Amino acid sequence: MQVSGIGENAAVLLNLVPAAQRCARRSVSAERILNSVERCGAYFMDLLDGQRRELLYQVCLDGKGKVLSCKCLSQGSADMTSLSIRQVVENALLSGAAGVVLGHNHPSGVALPSAEDRAATLQVRDALATMDIRLLDHIIVADGDFVSMEASGLLTRKVYAEVPPRVEYTLTELGYSLKPIMDAMWTWGENYQAQNEKLQ
Repeated sequence: MQVSGIGENAAVLLNLVPAAQRCARRSVSAERILNSVERCGAYFMDLLDGQRRELLYQVCLDGKGKVLSCKCLSQGSADMTSLSIRQVVENALLSGAAGVVLGHNHPSGVALPSAEDRAATLQVRDALATMDIRLLDHIIVADGDFVSMEASGLLTRKVYAEVPPRVEYTLTELGYSLKPIMDAMWTWGENYQAQNEKLQ
């Protein structure tokens, strides 16, 4: 598309303006303090709003909320199901982080977290907690707006992508099975009944 009065060189420069603004913001990111939902949202809005590709970022913070590092975990797809939780933990440890904030965009224009977003975020939260590092928030950006999973209460309760797992499934994952327990209880019940019959 051509615009009257705008030559080819001017058009190229105009296209570079958004990228230059993002680079300028990133160059001072180490001085940013992200100690509130509003500041985290504004940070990721600057980083992600208007992007046509899906991007997933991890920001590591010190105890006062100062940005220690900002790393892109995924380009082209921000699918949380393919997120490397180990990489998130390693980045946090290498940065000496006290807290982590995740952020990704939805180019589709809907900022609401999916079930997969919620489930994977809680897995990250639990993995970081084993290293005494807090997952402070997960910001989702879309269409000039953002949603905070922390402010929405999604980081403080267990959220399942589908049906909550049965207790038996959970124990199996831990290396246990309910069958020996149930068998033992059944045997104990039979013995108890037999002893009562003898007493009668």
